[in-house]
Amino acid sequence: MNAPDQLLRIRLDEDPANPVVTVSGEIDVTSAPMLERVLRQALAPNPRTVVVDMTGVSFLGSAGITVLAAAAQQCRELPRVVASYPVRRPLEITGADALFVLCDSLDTALAATRS
Repeated sequence: MNAPDQLLRIRLDEDPANPVVTVSGEIDVTSAPMLERVLRQALAPNPRTVVVDMTGVSFLGSAGITVLAAAAQQCRELPRVVASYPVRRPLEITGADALFVLCDSLDTALAATRS
């Protein structure tokens, strides 16, 4: 799924046990609703958690943090977020990092969902 202006690209692997949302581009007030729709779709089957691979994200604004926080409230376990520096930094500054398990790689995030 691509935003009309191509600033955000999202792919969903709909594994009911471990859905993985892969995001790249910029998440701001105009693109955050698209991320919200895909996260709702990923969480619809009520998995324990979700993995959000954000290694390709170059900007995460407050609207994106709000969407991620809302998704975290729907999970039984903390979501696993594979965070690039432009994602990790705003999450840490705002304290929102406490809502997620921040991972350095997709493999680490997927392994954390199995334990």
